[in-house]
Amino acid sequence: QIQFFRDRFESKGLGYLLFPILVGLIIPYLLVGLIGAGNYISGVTAGMFPEVFSLPNKVLPNGNEIPNPLNGSVPSWLTGMVICLVVLCYIFAGGSRAAAWANTFQTLVFMAMGVLAFTLISNKLGGLGAAIEQARDAHLVRTPSELEFMTRDGVAKTREVGVPPLMFLTYMFIPLSVGMFPHLFQHWLTAKSAKAFKLTVVAHPLCIMIVWVPCVLIGLWATGTLPPSAPPAAVLAQMVGRLVEDPIIVGLVTAGVLAAIMSSLDSQFLCLGTIFTNDIVLHGTKKKYTDKQILLMARGFVVGIVLLTYLLAMVLIDQNVFDLAVWCFSGFAALTPLVLAALYWRRATKMGAYACVITVTVTWFIFFAMSGFGGEFTVAGGIMPAAICWLAGAAAMIIGSLATRPPAPEAVSYTHLRAHET
Repeated sequence: QIQFFRDRFESKGLGYLLFPILVGLIIPYLLVGLIGAGNYISGVTAGMFPEVFSLPNKVLPNGNEIPNPLNGSVPSWLTGMVICLVVLCYIFAGGSRAAAWANTFQTLVFMAMGVLAFTLISNKLGGLGAAIEQARDAHLVRTPSELEFMTRDGVAKTREVGVPPLMFLTYMFIPLSVGMFPHLFQHWLTAKSAKAFKLTVVAHPLCIMIVWVPCVLIGLWATGTLPPSAPPAAVLAQMVGRLVEDPIIVGLVTAGVLAAIMSSLDSQFLCLGTIFTNDIVLHGTKKKYTDKQILLMARGFVVGIVLLTYLLAMVLIDQNVFDLAVWCFSGFAALTPLVLAALYWRRATKMGAYACVITVTVTWFIFFAMSGFGGEFTVAGGIMPAAICWLAGAAAMIIGSLATRPPAPEAVSYTHLRAHET
């Protein structure tokens, strides 16, 4: 990814600017996976191992004590450690090919288990119609603008109900993040020909539908099944634990959830090592490294980032994963004007690229700080920060490019890029 932007804008410095930004945005992406896995396993195993993983009662702000709802559950630190070690083992053993094959099987497992959980839960609730009716009735009863829920520490918090129109519309900017994900960029660039994308382009929307529709509907039905105090991060785990009675099926569904989480982590671990070695250590150096040295450097950097992420996940285990994901994806989404300009606007220049990246980084960080560093946050009537950051980045790209000399024709020609590729 960084090599492409360096070639297109003929700037070594642009790569050094992008590197810490991309790594900084990948870390919360990794956090989402580890925190989500820890919360899910804690929720679905609650009460299973009271003698091994016993927890003291929770003391509420009013001084009352309640039994810890996670007593006897597998702790998050153990879940996160196991997942990190398993993913590191197979990507270190097989690299990009191992990640690709693992992703294929993990996605198939998650799709199959998601459909299975969806079917079992809907049947338990009396069918699709009955499940939706329960959720609708519960929403009509809970008409206040905010719902109260309980965190893992027994602290009462509130969350606003309903989505303002501006918020709904500006959420559309967040899915643009896919265009700047380093791990997806790397996967696509490994193909020998564009023909390799034909099946992916057709199958991807169908697979996304199979993955997301059951999960979204289960979350919707939870509003009519779980109490308002249920922590948002544990909804799927609690729905499976309450309504799927067969422990074997619960185990299979849990395996599907972990498969989905691991299928993102492995690609991100892999791309971190690649961009560190190719774009920082090896770029521009005359020193010759052996393959073994390069491999050790890549693995050392990945292990360092994974260890940092693991420690952060344990500290931020109560952080709402949805809010964390929104901020992470907003940063990647806001950088997509850089991709669009590089591919489709021949007039885009190096200074325009610098202006775009710096503007996006500054505006994103300002909004991130205003949110309390990761909380739910909108601007002026519900506008998502991603939309403002994206528009600011696009404007900076246009102004910076028009204010400077056009790039040399060979820098943007297809044959020039093909020559570099060869």
